[in-house]
Parts: sequence; structure tokens; C-alpha cells
Amino acid sequence: MPRIGPPKPISAPRGANYLPKRIEFSSPDGDWTVVYHTPREWHMGADGWRVRLLHHRRDVTRAHKLFLRIAGHKGFRVDRSFQPWSYDSKVLVFVTWDEEPVFLNDVVTRTVAHLGCRRQYINAAQLAPDMDRLLITSAADGLLVDHAGEERGVVRWETADHQTPDTFWMKSGRCFLRWPRQRRAPGRYLLSSTERTAALPKRTISIRQTLSPTTRRSTLSCPGTDSV
Repeated sequence: MPRIGPPKPISAPRGANYLPKRIEFSSPDGDWTVVYHTPREWHMGADGWRVRLLHHRRDVTRAHKLFLRIAGHKGFRVDRSFQPWSYDSKVLVFVTWDEEPVFLNDVVTRTVAHLGCRRQYINAAQLAPDMDRLLITSAADGLLVDHAGEERGVVRWETADHQTPDTFWMKSGRCFLRWPRQRRAPGRYLLSSTERTAALPKRTISIRQTLSPTTRRSTLSCPGTDSV
């Protein structure tokens, strides 16, 4: 005879936007780690995260407490696509829930700079892997600034209403890739150059059919650059 045991809670299915309760981003030199933890939903679907900063795995958050004040009671924002560390491991980018949400924190001098982006909704902030560029992504465009906060270019794109694209830097740092967030969206991929701040011609892009919006390691290549 089959037995019916006591009921057990069933965890909710993990969707495309699922994030664990703790996310770590290590600096390129491996000396620093920024830890996002203990998310709290302060508004419908809007989670505010607490942040800790580690140096050689030792908690140095109190010594760098200036950056903690920028988020206020709402907390910080984070996403899987964030790339918060600069190539030289000196600059850390933070995104808050403010109207102007992007901040650059210099971990060496312990100073914080507030960037005025003049964008309605910032989706992500991604520092280039080997050059002085920060990509700030919104639904309408990608804003490129340097580590001093000076604007260096804008790449504009079109998306569906209330949709924001995924963007990822190539290893060279000279190009970044954008594709739609929608799982079944048309395969419209855009490779943009930081030097010309414009979309490169389609003939310069080689993408295998297996590439999907959820792929993190693709087989895209561009003449004069390396693969993602």
C-alpha cells in the first residue's frame, strides 16, 4: 500500500531572472571581492541588496563605508550581467535604485563619483575587461564613459516596449555584444565597437546557429578581435 506522507513545501520554479541569495564578483587580480547578499524586496519585484567588500578575503567594508551610504534604505541593484570591476582592479561600479543610479568607487583612494547618465532606466553597468571604458545599458542605448565619468560615445538601438537587451563585453574590450532578453525574440544580434561607437556591418559577424539569449559563452567572432 502506498503511503501518503506529510506535505512538504515546493520551491518556486527558477525563471530566467533567478538570482541566488549571495553573489560574488572577484577583481581581475584576485585581491578584491565584492559580495552582494541578503536581498530585500522594497517594492514589487525590486530587490535591494546589501554589499560587503573583501580584500584578500578579509572584510574591509567598514574602511570603505563611504560607498555604503549611496544606496540608502533601498539597497543596491545587481544582475547576472553586471561586470563591476575595472581591468586594473582599482575601480568598482555600483548601481542603486535612484533616478541617477550609477556610482564609481575607487578602492585605492576610497572615493566615490556619482555619474549623471540622464537615462530613464539603467539596466546594467559593465566595465570593459582591458580598457578604460564603462558601458551603461538602457532600453534605448548604450552609454560609454571612461573611469573619470567623461562620456565617450553612445550606441543606439531599438527594442520592444518595456524590454531591455543583454550586453556582454568581448575579451578584447574593443567590442561588446547585444542581444534581446526575450527567449523567443527574433535572432537580432548587434556587435558594437568602442572605437566607432556604432554597430559593425553584419558581414563582419560570425555566429553559429546554437547561440541563444541565455548563452553566456558563445562562438561569436569578429575580424581583428578574439572570440567571446
